[in-house]
Amino acid sequence: MSSSNDYVGIPISQAQALHHSTPKLEKVSDHLPEGFEDFQTAMAKFDKKRNGPAPEDMVRQIAQQNALKAHTVFRSGSKVVAVQYQNGSVMYPQGGDVGGAIAAGKQADALGLGGQQRVDFIAEQMAQKLQTIYGVGLQVQSYDSASAPSQGELHAEVFGAPSQKPSSLWAGSFDAQTLQMMDDMLADMEGR
Repeated sequence: MSSSNDYVGIPISQAQALHHSTPKLEKVSDHLPEGFEDFQTAMAKFDKKRNGPAPEDMVRQIAQQNALKAHTVFRSGSKVVAVQYQNGSVMYPQGGDVGGAIAAGKQADALGLGGQQRVDFIAEQMAQKLQTIYGVGLQVQSYDSASAPSQGELHAEVFGAPSQKPSSLWAGSFDAQTLQMMDDMLADMEGR
């Protein structure tokens, strides 16, 4: 049981009333550092990217990526080990030589290859590399647009269902800027 002597504090006879003052309102923008509006704009763009696309945009993007047609499908037995799509992007379902695909894209850029020539060149480079891994068991099937399986069909074959989420950075086409960014990321991870 506690007594009145157990409490610590200010005796009521010494307590003073609190006086509240209304702060002076100032225009915040008068105190912002130079360039802050640019920073706010950049942060808004970052937040939009971080939060992802709007739901209707995501549905549209997923439908577009699932409709993307394959250029070349690489199999070992009945198992899909790599796919190159007609836009030049690649997929290695169990992981694979993304660095080799990046290098092939850089080499194609250095040779001045574009469009279908670029896609064909990267497919040839992928086939050579995969041949060293899978040997004579590697099956390489290239398609024209009419007969090519879609990304959704291949995703369903490999993972059991078409993709339900937007592609990541790795699924983009390998233009020079993307290649450099990916190479820089790999270099950072490898400590180069």
